[in-house]
Amino acid sequence: MNISPLTAFKIYRRADDILVFAMTPATAQRKLRELLAKTYRQAEREALTDALRAIESLPGKPDSAEIERALGRLEARLGQPLAAALEQPVLDLATPFYKTGLLEAGQAAGVDIAFGLTDLDALSVIGKQNLFWVGDHWDNDLKQGFDTALRANYEKGYSRRELINALEDNVFGIATSPEQMEHLDLMADHISAKTRELGRIEGYVRSGVEEIRVRSERSESTCAFCLDMDGRIISVRALAEQRDSILAAKSVDGLKAAQSWHSKPLGVRTKDLPAGVAGPPYHGRCYCTTIPVIREIEEPVSPEWGEDVAAEDRKLLDQYSSREWGYKIQGLRERAREEALIYNERDFKQDLTKHGGPLGRDGDRYHRTAQRTVATGNRVLAQVYRSGRKNAVPRIQMAFYSRETGHMAVTQGYSIKGCFEHPRGIRKAFDRHMQEALCLEK
Repeated sequence: MNISPLTAFKIYRRADDILVFAMTPATAQRKLRELLAKTYRQAEREALTDALRAIESLPGKPDSAEIERALGRLEARLGQPLAAALEQPVLDLATPFYKTGLLEAGQAAGVDIAFGLTDLDALSVIGKQNLFWVGDHWDNDLKQGFDTALRANYEKGYSRRELINALEDNVFGIATSPEQMEHLDLMADHISAKTRELGRIEGYVRSGVEEIRVRSERSESTCAFCLDMDGRIISVRALAEQRDSILAAKSVDGLKAAQSWHSKPLGVRTKDLPAGVAGPPYHGRCYCTTIPVIREIEEPVSPEWGEDVAAEDRKLLDQYSSREWGYKIQGLRERAREEALIYNERDFKQDLTKHGGPLGRDGDRYHRTAQRTVATGNRVLAQVYRSGRKNAVPRIQMAFYSRETGHMAVTQGYSIKGCFEHPRGIRKAFDRHMQEALCLEK
C-alpha cells in the first residue's frame, strides 16, 4: 500500500532519533494527535486522487457501479490498510503512557519497578488493539459520508469531466472535517488514558497492592458517572481480570464489552458493579485515575440513617461502604486544607449575595470560610440533591458542620455548592437536617 506511513512516522521522529522512552506522556499525546491528523489528511488526498484518476480513465458516461468501485478504492487507503501502516508509530507513542502508569503505581506503593520483556509483550497487544479504532473509523464514521457525497453527484447525470470537477469540490475534506478531526483527538486521548491505566494495573500487581481507590478529576465538568465512581475501593484482582479481558479482545466490540463506557451513575454497590466496569477510563476524555490503598483511613466512619430518608435517596446513598465514605470525607478535607476545593462561579455569586452578609460580602473571606468549614467540620451528612430540571441526574452532596467556623458547607464532588451560617446554632441545624440524610460523623 502506497500511503507513505514513514512520512507520518517522521512527524515525531526528529533527526537525532530521540528515544520514545524519554518522552513525557503530554508530549506523546500531542504527537499522537498530530500523527493521526496528518496521516488521515495525506491518506484522504491520495485515496481521492486515485479514485478520480480511475473515474477519468474509463470511457462513456459514468454509471452507478462506479460508486462501489470508488468506495472500494477509498476503503483500501482509509480502512484497515491505514491501520496496518500506523501500527509501529502508534505502538511507539503508546510506550510512554504504559511506562508512566507502571512507574507511577510502583512509586505510590514504594516499590521500584523495571520496564521489561513482559511489558513489551503487553504493549505489542495493546498497540494492535489501539488500531482497532483506526480501522473501525472507516466503517463507523467515514464510509457513509463518502457514499452520500458520491451518490449525490452521480445522480445529477454529469458527464465524466463534470463529475470529476464536482467530486473535487464536494468530496475532498470529508475525512478531515472539524467533526472528524475532533473524533481523531478523542481517539488519541482514549489511547493515551487506557494505555496509561493498563500500565498502572501491572504496576499494582507487581507491587503487591491489593486495593485501589478511584479518583475523579477535580473540575466542574466532571460527569455524574465519574463522581459516582470517585472514592470507590476496587480490588486489584478485579482490575487485573478486566485487563486480561481487554488484552484478549479481538475487535472493537470485544474492547467495548471488556471496558464499557458510561455517563450516568449505575447506583449499585461497588461489589455489584457490572462486567466491564472496574478501572478507568470510563468514557471518552475520562480523566479519572486510581491510587493504591496503602493505609486505612484515619477515622473510621459509622453511617447512621435519618428517620425520614426517602427510599429512592436511601438506594443512592447506600451504594458506598463505610470505608468508601471515609475516604471521600478524608479526600475532601485534605483538599480543603490546601484551599483546593473549587467553586462554581455562578453558585459563588448567588451564595455571597444571599448568605455573605455576616462575612461582610467579602468574596475571599467567604471562600476561605467555606474551605475551613470542610476542613474542620466535625459533623458530616450525605444527602441527595435533585435540581428539578427535566432529566436531571440526582447528585449526592455532603454537608460539613463546623463548630470552629460556625458555618455549614455543602460539597458536590470537589465543588463547594454553598456555605451558610445558622443563627440558631450549627448543632441545631445539624440535628434538623440529619433526619433526611445519612449521618456519617456526629
